[in-house]
Amino acid sequence: MTGFDYAFPLLLLLSVLRQVRGKHLTWFQFAWPLGLVGWAAVTYVRGFPATTPNLALVAACAVAGVVLGTFAGRCTKVYRRPDGAVMAQATLATVILWTLGTVDRLVFGLYAENGGGPSIAAFSTAHGLAITAWAAALTLMALTEVLGRTLTLAPRAIAAGRAHAGPAR
Repeated sequence: MTGFDYAFPLLLLLSVLRQVRGKHLTWFQFAWPLGLVGWAAVTYVRGFPATTPNLALVAACAVAGVVLGTFAGRCTKVYRRPDGAVMAQATLATVILWTLGTVDRLVFGLYAENGGGPSIAAFSTAHGLAITAWAAALTLMALTEVLGRTLTLAPRAIAAGRAHAGPAR
């Protein structure tokens, strides 16, 4: 694994851990995790054979990412401070849900690189999976996790910003 392979999940964890005490929610807060996983998708996903087992793996990981991201977003408190700043505060449930996907992907990569490769290859062969499908599935899981959280938080942030906005001047 490269330095970025270690930094990638840590940066995703940071995107939520920064909000434990409450963080001013700006469009940049939404954009940088999306940019990070978008870059990873372009870098790591090189395609895979579109067989039923590969598509099932990719779809299952994508669904898992959406579920984890959406629930992490729902568990995040979104509110407006008296000064007008829209805030996001990650709860313990947010951190647990977000960490599940992020750490699982990191552990899978560490396992694959440190003795688990032959087991993954044997499992893949037995189930008709291409090795390239794993990279696509896990990267798509990260992407859908970020998208799920973003698409859950953004409307709530907009509503919080409007809810306490005074009359137009």
